[in-house]
Amino acid sequence: MFEETLLFLSAIVTIFVGFVRADCSFGDCHRRETCADRPWTESREGRNDDRVRIVDAPLGSDIEFLCNYCGEKDKGQARFWYTSHRMLYSNGTLAGRKEVVLGMSDPMESNRVYMTLDHRLVIRNLTSSDTGRYSCSGLETDERLEYALDLLPANSGGRPGADVVAVTADSMAGWTQYESRYLAPVTKAFPIVWKMDVDWDPWGPCDGCAGKRYRRAACRVCFDVGIRMACRSIALPATVMTVSPGLAAKLSTLPDFLLAETCYAYCQVSNKRRLPKYRNTFVLEEGSSLTLVCAEATADKKLSHNVPS
Repeated sequence: MFEETLLFLSAIVTIFVGFVRADCSFGDCHRRETCADRPWTESREGRNDDRVRIVDAPLGSDIEFLCNYCGEKDKGQARFWYTSHRMLYSNGTLAGRKEVVLGMSDPMESNRVYMTLDHRLVIRNLTSSDTGRYSCSGLETDERLEYALDLLPANSGGRPGADVVAVTADSMAGWTQYESRYLAPVTKAFPIVWKMDVDWDPWGPCDGCAGKRYRRAACRVCFDVGIRMACRSIALPATVMTVSPGLAAKLSTLPDFLLAETCYAYCQVSNKRRLPKYRNTFVLEEGSSLTLVCAEATADKKLSHNVPS
């Protein structure tokens, strides 16, 4: 009887979760969530270069900034979001800093810009005017969490850099080839570029049907004056056009790098666009409890739960 109960409970908590990620390329998904790195600087010839985390997102997409460092939770204290120009003053202070204007419509999610109860800043349908630096701070501390938001061309044809396909490789040997082919020549050809580097994203989820997961290395350009930006930022032409017209055109065609890795996960083909569903099976004792979390889902995604009877 006890074994039959366990089998019954196992059937109950075998849940299939599937959701459609329409037009969702790597690094370009609805409401991309980003946590903050702890601040650090890179000293070069007596000057500290700006190393704030750069977040790049296509025009028209959504972004979500967390008001806490990666791996930490919100402390529940009052927090405020501020925005400023993308560049710093020469003394390192923020240019044009002002409080972010939040929407006040009800429900909260109907606003284009709003702050959640745990102090996350959500910006929907990004426009060029959203480019800038974003910082979160409270009344009881001078500590400030910062992001630099660079907007990329929308993922549609007809715009430079909009349809650049990332270079994919299965090993770090491919990364070495990418670096020598795409990044090193830019540094040599344009004197105003101090160096080219990348920001590594965390590993993406495992696609059980393909047996692969991916990690993106996002292209970054570091100028000799200490400015660091996304290679295909729409703000780049205005920044460098007067000094080096050819550089903006070159950067707009530079691809990111995708490192692929073999992984293992359950694969079941969905009826919608043949995207995989994810399945977990649990065996529980009678009277125990279970909390299920769909890690990739957000409040605006459509989830389906199939509980066998």
